[in-house]
Amino acid sequence: MIWLAWRQQRAVAAGLLAILVFYAAMAVWEQSTYPGMRGLTSGLSQYFSLFLGFFVGAPAVAREYELGTHRFVWTQTISRRRWYTTRIAVAAAVAVAGVAGLSVAVAWAGRRPEGWSRFTQDPMSQAYFDSHGVTPFAVALFLVALGFTAGTVLQRTLPTMGVVLVAWIALTTAGPALRDRLRDEDLMTGYWSWQLAYGGVLLVLAITISLVGRQRMARR
Repeated sequence: MIWLAWRQQRAVAAGLLAILVFYAAMAVWEQSTYPGMRGLTSGLSQYFSLFLGFFVGAPAVAREYELGTHRFVWTQTISRRRWYTTRIAVAAAVAVAGVAGLSVAVAWAGRRPEGWSRFTQDPMSQAYFDSHGVTPFAVALFLVALGFTAGTVLQRTLPTMGVVLVAWIALTTAGPALRDRLRDEDLMTGYWSWQLAYGGVLLVLAITISLVGRQRMARR
């Protein structure tokens, strides 16, 4: 079952690898042209989670319903819960590996000879905050989980992608606005306090959404 789930993710994994190679090339370019390309790699990295939500999470279940291939799997003595759990576990592993690779490229692009990132003058800025620490991992896992669960409800790939897109827009607009508001009111300060709080909330939501999707799948 794990082999089948991985086989269905191979094309996406190849696409992720291509993106990571592109980002690595951009990181080298940024280093060679510093300071002329401030933060291009960091600024574009937030779109990587959207790519994961679109192509790792959204089609995983919805596409199976559209093609009807899920019925064949369920007739092979594989329970629906096991099928869903295995698929989302493999997808989560692919997402984490992709974000880890991207984080290396972003760190390379942001380094200085003395080892201090040029973006750390304001670590709470959206470009830095969303591309460092636990945040990119949490956002990616949340969007992948949302894609899986929305797929079990909508059973269509394009509407599921729409849900993922709306969630991503909300995260990239409401998240920074909320951080700025609470910082101005001194309700929460500190880079790592925010990283752990924001990332922790998203990870809890991702787990909860995954369990909801798994339960709904079992009842269908």
